[in-house]
Amino acid sequence: MTYLSRFLEQFENKQEENKPMGETVINFGRHKGATYDHIYENDKQYVKWIITNKDEKYIKKIKAYFVERIEKDYAD
Repeated sequence: MTYLSRFLEQFENKQEENKPMGETVINFGRHKGATYDHIYENDKQYVKWIITNKDEKYIKKIKAYFVERIEKDYAD
């Protein structure tokens, strides 16, 4: 594992145990400090980018959360 891989992996693994997944805070990028729920509700373009991104290695938790929300919100 490269140094960069370990550095990026820490962001995926920083979820507080007792909080719902939607309250997880992003600690990097343009949405630094925002929760998954806030991003989902306010930046659909970013959500689309996350769920269509082929490099899932470092975004698998947020991607899974967004996919779950989409399935819940748009299910017939």
